[in-house]
Amino acid sequence: KRKRQPEKTPIVEIGRSSEDNPIYAVCLGDGDFRKPELLFLSGVHPMEYIAPRMSLEVLRAAAAQEKDSRLGQMLTQMNVWFLPALNPDGYIRAQRQLVSPPGIVYNRKNARGVDLNRNFPVAFYKHAYTAKPFAGSMIPFSPYHRGKEPCSEPESRAFRDFVFGRN
Repeated sequence: KRKRQPEKTPIVEIGRSSEDNPIYAVCLGDGDFRKPELLFLSGVHPMEYIAPRMSLEVLRAAAAQEKDSRLGQMLTQMNVWFLPALNPDGYIRAQRQLVSPPGIVYNRKNARGVDLNRNFPVAFYKHAYTAKPFAGSMIPFSPYHRGKEPCSEPESRAFRDFVFGRN
């Protein structure tokens, strides 16, 4: 049985963060954009600091599968993309906070103070003047601050451009 070769799995830089850290995506499959694709996105909020590690562990396990295993066969018919840390600045900050007293991380935002989940165009203006926190807030000190406009943040633009550039 032949194993997949993780060392030949392409790593693609899809953009740069607010603090100029690279944002990477990794593809299992041949990258042919005509095939169905699955995307594992993690590392959006710094307080979810375990997610990038989990994403890399799933990637490592999937890349090590036998080519004739069920997953190995599936990867000949589709691409599985991993984007382990959309917010690398937040992940770096979280690691520093975890090793410093009190060892607690509670931050949803990127380095410029924007909640990246709220920075996408979906319902951005629809609930602009309501108290619906899941639509995001215009108030910069809110934990759900959505930024000045949709995709105003380099991380959001990198994700949007990556997705729109695929299928």
